[in-house]
Amino acid sequence: MKWLCVVGCQLFAALVGAQEVHVPLNDGWQFQQVGKDQWYSADVPGVVQTDLLRHGLIPDFMLGSNIDSVQWIENEDWTYKRTIIVTDTQLKHGHLDLVFKGLDTFAEVYLNDSLLGRADNMFRTWEWPIKSLLRLGANELKVIFRSPIKEGAKLRDAYGIQLPHDNDPSGVSPYIRKAAYQFGWDFCPRLVTSGIWQGVALRGWSKARLHSASVTWMGDMLMPTPVAIMGTDNLKSSRTKLTIRLDDVPIATAPVKRAHELATRLTTDRVAQWMPVGMGEQEVHQLTIRLRSGGVTAVRIERP
Repeated sequence: MKWLCVVGCQLFAALVGAQEVHVPLNDGWQFQQVGKDQWYSADVPGVVQTDLLRHGLIPDFMLGSNIDSVQWIENEDWTYKRTIIVTDTQLKHGHLDLVFKGLDTFAEVYLNDSLLGRADNMFRTWEWPIKSLLRLGANELKVIFRSPIKEGAKLRDAYGIQLPHDNDPSGVSPYIRKAAYQFGWDFCPRLVTSGIWQGVALRGWSKARLHSASVTWMGDMLMPTPVAIMGTDNLKSSRTKLTIRLDDVPIATAPVKRAHELATRLTTDRVAQWMPVGMGEQEVHQLTIRLRSGGVTAVRIERP
């Protein structure tokens, strides 16, 4: 019985370590203005203007002409930080990645005072492998946001030509991968934000990872063929297999031998085209994609 318990625990640990997990890191953040001493609680996802407003540090910029009194914020640097508590179970994963779905916009990301990387694009996801830097227990995660106006001015000066900038008096908006409306438009006032504007997570995985999955239609316009396109990472096992099920019916199985983009035709006549209103039914199917490596499910994705 003792040996059975030990083997069972080891098998459970292996299964947990093999499957991809996502631990949300949206809670427990604090922020401060660089150069100041005071820290305040922060909302993530969010931006510094809404955090300042929530703490009563600025007036409501949606009222009257208050928008003019908050323009100073865009010229300052801001720091966000939180503590990550790492467990033994999480450290059993072969890979631990820090995933920011959105950083607005110029940011330096530190883990335990080690620079992970710099962000300069509001519209993309930023990911860094961090297992080698993590320690059991408490770890400090810190993000320093640089003034988008000052950083944009550097990019403009390096480009050497002033591009048209519409309503933006600073003239930096054409050089920044950032929402253009923030610099002022006919439908909204100027509010150039900084902050962690999308979710944050710690991703753990081991044997393999399916980092993207989508279905597109190819071929003749009247008789298109559905094709599943997937991207995979770190496929080292020769026993890695991809299985696709439509409405719980297997429609494709393919061995995957290396990390690459994989396109698989879904040879089924059960997939109906989505018809415009009044031209036919709008059928919704459940697509399940499972990546198995070494006999263990590494990733399972379900899409309607």
